[in-house]
Amino acid sequence: MRKVNVGSQIRRNKATGKPELSRREIKETSGNDPERENRVTFLAEEVVQEFQVIFRLLYSSYQFFASQWHISGSQLGAMEKLNNCDGQTLSELCEKMGLSASTITGLVDRLERDNYVRRSRESSDRRVVRVFLTPEGKQILANKQSSGNSFSEEIAAKLTAKMQPEDIVRLVDLMKKFRISLVEHD
Repeated sequence: MRKVNVGSQIRRNKATGKPELSRREIKETSGNDPERENRVTFLAEEVVQEFQVIFRLLYSSYQFFASQWHISGSQLGAMEKLNNCDGQTLSELCEKMGLSASTITGLVDRLERDNYVRRSRESSDRRVVRVFLTPEGKQILANKQSSGNSFSEEIAAKLTAKMQPEDIVRLVDLMKKFRISLVEHD
């Protein structure tokens, strides 16, 4: 864990070691105050570290979940996206999954090799390639659904067991703001 020079103003919870810094404390100092900048930098690094841990936990859980059907988590994710809207273009899949074109191409290549999807060129514009689930791909998703295991439902159950609905709404809003701030360019 990287240490940040934040001065003596940051209080830490003795049990958890987490910073204890109120919104009021952050707002009280002016925007040009170096101490405030240290606090904000410290908190931003805490956010990034928490997201890294959460991402690893979600990724490994989803990989394990997908392995029940002998496919990768990314393959299952692509198949689920196609199940929601079959016949998407590769670029639509890229956008919905947040992956690069080369990654989606390789992923679809593997799904096509295993006969879970098929590619089809549009007759009106041969450059446009659409991806469709095959009966075998649909069967994987049907088996997944009939097993009663839903990754999203499992995560939702864990969230609702520990958080109030208003906290979840606030979390979603904050995550959207965080995502937008990451993709916006100056």
